[in-house]
Formats: sequence, structure tokens, C-alpha cells
Amino acid sequence: MLTPETLDRLEAQARAQIGKEIGTGCVVTPGELLALIEYARHPLFLIDPTTQRIERVLDPSTDRSTTA
Repeated sequence: MLTPETLDRLEAQARAQIGKEIGTGCVVTPGELLALIEYARHPLFLIDPTTQRIERVLDPSTDRSTTA
């Protein structure tokens, strides 16, 4: 489950492995993993506890990708 604690643990492991590949079921570099962690922590996105997928929060007041 991707809890904040899991993200913290993954971030620490990624930072310790900079320059090496990490096996996570698919091959990613530590930098790619750090980018995914940052993406998951972004306020416009939430991790769905059922599917474990990163879902976008549809709140127009905070959505910077739309124009008025």
C-alpha cells in the first residue's frame, strides 16, 4: 500500500541508490522513482486506497492547467 510512510521509505532507498537501477517489478532509476514520489505527493493528486493508482483531484480552483 502506498502510504506516506511507504513513500518516505522508497524515497530513502532511492536516494541511497542514486546511479543504480532499482527493481520494483519494473526497472526504474532512482531519479525516476524520486520523480514518481514527488508526483504522488503533489496536492492535485491522491493515491486511491483501493486501486493503489495515483488519481487526479478534479478541483478547478486549484487546477493550474486550465485557463479562464
